[in-house]
Amino acid sequence: MAVVQLALPLALAWTTVLIVQRQLSGANLVLAVWPTQWPILAQLFIKIAIGDFFRYWLHRTAHVWPPLWRLHAVHHEPTKLYTWWSYRSPDWKTADKGRRLDHIWVAPALADRVSGLQVQKHARGWLRPSDHVPVTATLEV
Repeated sequence: MAVVQLALPLALAWTTVLIVQRQLSGANLVLAVWPTQWPILAQLFIKIAIGDFFRYWLHRTAHVWPPLWRLHAVHHEPTKLYTWWSYRSPDWKTADKGRRLDHIWVAPALADRVSGLQVQKHARGWLRPSDHVPVTATLEV
């Protein structure tokens, strides 16, 4: 999720800057079009604006392109979906502050056969439990 929401837009932003630079200046990997003479805060603002532009359009694309939607759909879950809870919280169930750390990867050929996904949250309440809970997927074969 972090890759899709954070790293990919920033990578697209830098790639765009490099492509535009190459097209306009003909130089190899020299950021001749980047305003290096501007104050660093202005450069930072431009970089953030370019990253946000790509993040916005990547988010919009994720809603209409099925391969990206499979990664993005969890973002729109109506309830909290955690697979890890810290041992530091004495009452983990009431606090319900966890992380979504565990994932199931499916080959693209099987992606359309996933018919269900379950996080076995009850396992966190077992005697001497792990801080992670099992995640299971159901495939229609």
